[in-house]
Amino acid sequence: PARISSGLPFSREAPHLSSTPDTPSTDPPADPLLGTLVGDRYRILEPLARGGMGRVYRAMQVQLSREVAVKVLDTAGDVEPRLREDFTRRFLLEASSLAKLNHPNTIVIYDYGQVDDDTYFIAMELLTGRTLRQVMKDGLVDAEHVIKIGAQIAASLAEA
Repeated sequence: PARISSGLPFSREAPHLSSTPDTPSTDPPADPLLGTLVGDRYRILEPLARGGMGRVYRAMQVQLSREVAVKVLDTAGDVEPRLREDFTRRFLLEASSLAKLNHPNTIVIYDYGQVDDDTYFIAMELLTGRTLRQVMKDGLVDAEHVIKIGAQIAASLAEA
């Protein structure tokens, strides 16, 4: 993934879920990875995003006391075997390809691996800021800003 500096502020607070035993919760079920160790090194702290092939979490690299982003591909469940193999192959290719890149506009990959038969992860640099989608959702972006973002994306892609 390309790292884009939009120059716009961003803040995020951890979600707080609570319910009492007497009151049925309408919240979605708790994420089973929250609080667990992935790869025996990364404690999952909070969800950040969900995509077509997995989820991204804010996590703590325990040994170094460093916050990281952990992308998890979970192919367990109702995914047919052919798709599971394709998702896994693409996920691992993404990890190994990104790990070879070294550019200021490209995210840094720290580690990747397999947790169990169906779960793979990529540990990477945790970036704060707004996503390109969030910037675009705010409405029209001036031409100078579009050029700046485009140049950063192009520079990252040129490295690949």
